[in-house]
Amino acid sequence: MTAETHGFQTEARKLLQLMINSLYSNKEIFLRELISNASDAIDKLRFEALAQPQLSEADSDYRILIEFDKDAGTLSVADNGIGMSRQEVVDNLGTIARSGTEEFFANLTGDQQQDSTLIGQFGVGFYSAFIVADEVQVLTRKAGEDYGTSWKSTGEDDFIVDEAESNRGTRVLLKLKQDAMEFADGFRLRNIVRRYSDHIGIPVEMPKDDNEPGDEKEIVNSAKALWTRSRSEVSETEYHEFYKHISHDFEGPTTWSHNRVEGKLEYTSLLYVPARAPFDLWNRELPRGLKLYVQRVFIMDEADQFLPLYLRFIRGIVDSNDLPLNVSRELLQQSEHVVSIRNALTKRVLDMLAKMAEEDSEKYGAFWDEFGQVLKEGAGEDASNRDGLLNLMRFTSTADESAAQRVALATYKERAKEEQKKIYFVLAENPEYILHQVTKGWSIEVTPNAAKKIDNFAELLQKNTTVNVTFLPNSNPLDTIEVCKRLFKDGMNPVPHISARSIKNFDELDSFVKQLSQTSNVSEVLVISGSLDSPVGEFHETMQILNSGILQKYNIEKVGVAGHPEGSPDISDTLIKDTLKRKFEWSLKEDISLYLETQFAFDAKPVLLWEKSIRNEGIKLPIRIGVPGPANIKTLFQFARSSGVGASIRMIAKQSRNISKLLMVQAPDKYIFDLANGINMDKECMIENLHFYPFGGFKRTVEWISGLENGNFIFDGIGGFKMNGF
Repeated sequence: MTAETHGFQTEARKLLQLMINSLYSNKEIFLRELISNASDAIDKLRFEALAQPQLSEADSDYRILIEFDKDAGTLSVADNGIGMSRQEVVDNLGTIARSGTEEFFANLTGDQQQDSTLIGQFGVGFYSAFIVADEVQVLTRKAGEDYGTSWKSTGEDDFIVDEAESNRGTRVLLKLKQDAMEFADGFRLRNIVRRYSDHIGIPVEMPKDDNEPGDEKEIVNSAKALWTRSRSEVSETEYHEFYKHISHDFEGPTTWSHNRVEGKLEYTSLLYVPARAPFDLWNRELPRGLKLYVQRVFIMDEADQFLPLYLRFIRGIVDSNDLPLNVSRELLQQSEHVVSIRNALTKRVLDMLAKMAEEDSEKYGAFWDEFGQVLKEGAGEDASNRDGLLNLMRFTSTADESAAQRVALATYKERAKEEQKKIYFVLAENPEYILHQVTKGWSIEVTPNAAKKIDNFAELLQKNTTVNVTFLPNSNPLDTIEVCKRLFKDGMNPVPHISARSIKNFDELDSFVKQLSQTSNVSEVLVISGSLDSPVGEFHETMQILNSGILQKYNIEKVGVAGHPEGSPDISDTLIKDTLKRKFEWSLKEDISLYLETQFAFDAKPVLLWEKSIRNEGIKLPIRIGVPGPANIKTLFQFARSSGVGASIRMIAKQSRNISKLLMVQAPDKYIFDLANGINMDKECMIENLHFYPFGGFKRTVEWISGLENGNFIFDGIGGFKMNGF
């Protein structure tokens, strides 16, 4: 088979920039990632060889080999694991860059810790090799196949795939950069292995004599599975590194439990509570579970039989001596041993959480914010552990002003009056009514290009629907005017964007607003500073447009200005707050109605907190909250960073543990439901409407909203709803 060149569909250089600037500020991490990949490959082969012994090819002495050449400036990491076929090489090593780097790059926040957490959950560790290498070559042959494959790339424009002679397994060869020659040193490499990969239960070998590489090798890690060691022998750092190894998470765990059971039933468990919830936590259908080993032989990655579904966020391993090595999923489901282990592990997790709640209420509060809602599922599903679960529940209370759920049932009972026999709680209106109230008077966005694909807006929208016409950098103002004319003709309320930084001078602004008013009957506009790096003319901020007098001149009755619940990538928080105060003061003097329209978010919590904070500052303006319409996760990522979505981007990022999930459609059901409940509970809340950004397509978004308006949905019981037939 001939060599093939595959082009990365986006700039891989951006992916490298992302890693260098955010994830791998500590360059040595690349070696941990390559060793972890090699370990996983060997685990997979050991399992496959149980049913197909011929796959081991009479070589069951599994090992990872690290070699280097100072003179050539190269470093290699090789394993004799399962290897990859040619197609698997193209899919696995080209997927991330091929599917686009924009979704990654767009999410950089500038916070290295947060960014590293984000990227770690994408499983892009292999690409860390490019941080220290000018060129990466992969030589691999899948177990059972006759020929191997070569993959080579500089990580910029493309990669080359060709047939090649190769041993079974995978060898990653790095041509080191000049500033990374420190990694062509035996002493340095041994220290890295012992620091990050000592826990791996597979020998990591290096030439015994660094100066004279030969056949004689030495094992440089303990090569003893961490969970098989006594707890007193394992350091906190080792526990953290092992968690990162099995979870592919770059943030350490909140807590863990390591336990060995002996007697009638023998098994070892190591269970971790992550610090952050994954994005797909609410999807009960996705595979998840513990890593299963039998007598230290890897069996499966996601054995979900050992914990109930409401504990699906737990990560870890279970190693049993009492299950057959050829254990199947069907056997697992029917085994008495599995039931016994499941009951014991469930109790252990609940005890671990109870201990955390008792010893560190602040840490437990952070845990509850991430996982509390899913833990509540257990109260209805697990009668045998209901009392223990009730003790773990946390609630809000009228006894304090905080909206955080921090009050335990026991605490409430302790401070109750002696004669009190009942617990009182508040019920809101029914969920359907709450949703109906918040969706009244919604608005939507359309770009000039998207508008060209719509023959008649009246066929999609109810009369007088507010439609914003999006400003795009370097766009032609005449396009905006033309779209507004069409919207007005079709019976809609057009709201054009006026971008201060894109307007050259006073005369141009005057002409633009005049045409909008006279040709499209525009009486409402959204004034923004604009996303241009530098102004094209004399205007550079919103206040200059507001103070120009032109809006009053052409009878503009209503003006929207930008709100930033999670900050802005272009403006400091201090400046945002100061500018917002000036806009509010302006509205008090002018005969024009002013409102805030926000960028989109994924999480209601920071939005509601922001609304309350500006209200407490005395800034009382009606608010339209930005909502992303249903779209795949990859598309949502493309807009997130530029829109200033900060904290709530984790609602998307942390749920995408692998690239395949980027194509999953994310609907804003839980976000809207949480917003609706928050608004309903706070009668002074200034949020009046929802504004939709149709990232998944204008027509598709309108269909989804219409279904919501018409009550064409069912509640899913886990904090959101599902649209019928959508």
